[in-house]
Amino acid sequence: MTVKSQSIAAVVNRETTGSPVYRQIEADLRHRIERGDWRVGTMLPGRRDLAREYSVDLMTLQRSIGALLEDGTLVASGGRGTFVRHATMRDRSTSPRSERPTKPLKIGIIGSNVSETALSEPIKLFFAYTFLSNFEAEFRRSQQVDFTYADRPGNNYSISAAMEQITNLEMDGAVFLFEQSESDASEIAQISMKSSIPVVLAADRHIATPIPVVYYDNFAAGFDAARHMLRVANELCVVSPFDVFYTHDRIAGMRAAVQSAGLPEGALTIWPKVRPTSADNDQVRAARYAGEELLRLHPSKKAILAINDLTAIGIQEAASEIGLQAGHDFAMIGFDDLPQAAMCGISSMQPPLAQLACESASMLLRLINGDLQAMQIRLKSNLIERASFRSVTQSTSEEHNYE
Repeated sequence: MTVKSQSIAAVVNRETTGSPVYRQIEADLRHRIERGDWRVGTMLPGRRDLAREYSVDLMTLQRSIGALLEDGTLVASGGRGTFVRHATMRDRSTSPRSERPTKPLKIGIIGSNVSETALSEPIKLFFAYTFLSNFEAEFRRSQQVDFTYADRPGNNYSISAAMEQITNLEMDGAVFLFEQSESDASEIAQISMKSSIPVVLAADRHIATPIPVVYYDNFAAGFDAARHMLRVANELCVVSPFDVFYTHDRIAGMRAAVQSAGLPEGALTIWPKVRPTSADNDQVRAARYAGEELLRLHPSKKAILAINDLTAIGIQEAASEIGLQAGHDFAMIGFDDLPQAAMCGISSMQPPLAQLACESASMLLRLINGDLQAMQIRLKSNLIERASFRSVTQSTSEEHNYE
């Protein structure tokens, strides 16, 4: 039975009090619990019902509830609802942790990279599996948790359908994994603002959205890769046999690094000049062809930035066919730090996938527990030096020492 407040008008009157509306609602909820409207063990009305009762938006109501969750007055029981745990301040001296329900949290994971259809896209598959293993491990450090995967293979499964599945299963929270378009992010934001389920977006690019996002910065990765390469050369060549969102970000970062080094714009060459706007074809084969032309037509290019590791592998194969060796005849850095890159001795910018997963899990857990501050966390890649670049830097250092 829902017991309505007798002081709603006073609660939401911002002009007659100095405290924010969410603080007034928090105080009123606390008063209603202490006078016995909801006894210990009683489930509160749904968040949407309470928001309507107080004539406020859902986010304001969530902030009010969050304070009561934080101090132990209320407890969220995964998938069941929010319950009164303590009726008065003096009750809080009892051990709250022992009374916490043991039912595990239910977390939904929505992504287009989880299914077997991703087997044809090794980068996406590697990213998804690395993220998921670390995401689950971070949750299980402090919480019992059950995961439900709502896969979006190709274009056959819309975001709204995936979110509806998660909602129908009464999840406590959800993470959207590596959604790669602005339209996807916009749809996620619209759906999440209407949902009572906390949502976090884990992304491999910066996306302007009002919902919480953890992402790694491809612009910064390009900047740092070029900055490292500028240690050994004043002219750089980026090989990008295709043209997609992350190539734009990485190349823009490289250009910024060249500019910040005081070099002319022509110090960075993009090869090939014409690139298809798709990475769906065999990237290694495309890179092998582009690398063969580059090394044959422009043998003076000694500092190569491969737009990803598959491109670096293709360039390495092309070089081997004409008797050249990355790390000896030219320096090369790739991106994504795939296992294949390590096996081939290719230096690579390593994306912070494990950190991305841990930060996403931590943020989602805070949202579930009532901390509703929307935020964005930006993460950076790190250079993993291997033979394709380390050998060059070592020889350069030795030359300087000799001089």
